[in-house]
Amino acid sequence: MIQLSPKVDAVPCAGSRKTSRLPFSGAPDVGLWNTALSSVRKRIGASRSGRSYSRVLIVGVHRKQHKPECNEDDSEMSTSSIAEKLYKLSVVNPLLQDCFVSAFEMLSLPHSFLRTQPFVAAIDVLIEPVQRNDLTALVSALKSERKSQIPVPDALYKVAAMPQLQTFLRQKTSFVPKQVLQCWKEMRYNMDVDPNPARRNGALGIVCMYKAHSVGISESFLCEIDAAALDPMRNASDPAEGKQLLTVAENLLLANTIIQVGTKREDMFGLRAQLSKRDIGVIKDYVEERDLMLEGGKVPYNNPYYPASLLRKHVAELEEVENRGAREEGTRRKSAVLKVQ
Repeated sequence: MIQLSPKVDAVPCAGSRKTSRLPFSGAPDVGLWNTALSSVRKRIGASRSGRSYSRVLIVGVHRKQHKPECNEDDSEMSTSSIAEKLYKLSVVNPLLQDCFVSAFEMLSLPHSFLRTQPFVAAIDVLIEPVQRNDLTALVSALKSERKSQIPVPDALYKVAAMPQLQTFLRQKTSFVPKQVLQCWKEMRYNMDVDPNPARRNGALGIVCMYKAHSVGISESFLCEIDAAALDPMRNASDPAEGKQLLTVAENLLLANTIIQVGTKREDMFGLRAQLSKRDIGVIKDYVEERDLMLEGGKVPYNNPYYPASLLRKHVAELEEVENRGAREEGTRRKSAVLKVQ
């Protein structure tokens, strides 16, 4: 692995590490979800006929100074393993591409810029229980433990868990080491000479993935954003079609839902794990509201309670989605009753 300096200045834009996190824009419209899923299916089909999503480039040299922090993280699944599996998932990779398109406003950029600029993003990952009820039960038990000293049952700590993508944050090119940029140049050259125009005319991003509770350890990999993610919206005859691009938050929510469904179904993606001591520590910090005790309300990414702030934001997003679903279901039932009458 390559350690990325936690003290670099991020790009001063919405969603960068320096300016906290992208605001959640609410649950995606059903029509937009269907459009996104349709786009994903088409691009999976295209990959099977020539574009391979298994072409992963995990960049890294494990340095001795990382070993203490690596040893502290007793997770079953390393950052490297999570990064590689997510990149290879043909149902998640297009969503990562769309995150780049949305975060960097690529639809407004000329092809000449897309083909020469490294686009750098940092992704924070949390390991959470697969079942929402398991998280709710664990949070409730931890609260009871604080009030009445009743120990949390071990079974609540041993539930099935999975990675969830919390952020997708723009960064400066100076954020990544020279070795990674050199790999980017080599891959960019390979794309430029590729006879396939979908690949040749695409952009190339760099993802720096972290477990939010171990910001000193990262896994960097290259993510190709091919023309299939850009040209259909650029060339749409109806301008409204060009607005069907989901936001970064919506793409992450969709990716996390896919990961959850796949992990529930006999661990389809190989992403099932158990909560580590650090993962449990994040949930405890969330229950104790340690992230809310800081002045100003904003929790910097290198603060020990940053992961708890991400979990709090994620829980709020899930609650918003559930509430919106309940409201829509109530509206449908009401409409059905009125039709019968």
